[in-house]
Amino acid sequence: MAGNEVNNWTKFGYVLSTAGFCLGLYGVFRRPQAAAQAAALPPSQRVLHPGDSFSLVGDSIGVGMQHPLNDLSNAYGTFLTSHVKVGTTIGYWAKLADDSWGAYKAVILCLGSNDAAGKPEAEATELASLLQRLRAYGALVFWLRPPSFNLAALKPGQAAVEQLFWDAGVPALELYGPPVGVAGDPMKLHPSPQGYKTLAAQTFDALTRGALALPRRSAGPKLAR
Repeated sequence: MAGNEVNNWTKFGYVLSTAGFCLGLYGVFRRPQAAAQAAALPPSQRVLHPGDSFSLVGDSIGVGMQHPLNDLSNAYGTFLTSHVKVGTTIGYWAKLADDSWGAYKAVILCLGSNDAAGKPEAEATELASLLQRLRAYGALVFWLRPPSFNLAALKPGQAAVEQLFWDAGVPALELYGPPVGVAGDPMKLHPSPQGYKTLAAQTFDALTRGALALPRRSAGPKLAR
């Protein structure tokens, strides 16, 4: 009797392990091709691993994507802290941030939409001050380019912001998938609710799969005419 129970439990465990293996294979093969290519990178090249903490600093774009980004973070096992407020700029956060804001594995700067109308010289000083605080404890700082920034045809103010982050050595997140549009917004700045979810998913994918790169502009930004 006892032997039969042991055999039954052994068979049950085998069935469970086989089912788990099959589910794992299903999860792997159902990924989009771009995500699968990014996942091929060694885990050591990924910015975030389960147990890491990171923060989001941003304007209204950050406000819109903080909740879907937090959901993805919780599911993966990382910890997100958000410092986001509508209408904010680099200068706003430079005055508010302190060294403790750098106590994370990574910091995502979701800024630029409201800085395009500013003065590049002043913004360069403000960004340097902000980066000094964010990097106080060795945090990796990345820039999430606003959805309204079309690299193929940047407006002058947008090109100045692009150059600002480039000169400061802040790498931009290279996102996989189609660009998130802003055509439905009268201001041409904000995505739709689904667009925010897509942007959050692309951002988190970049952080956890190593898909990071500096903007590649051999001939400089192209300005819209």
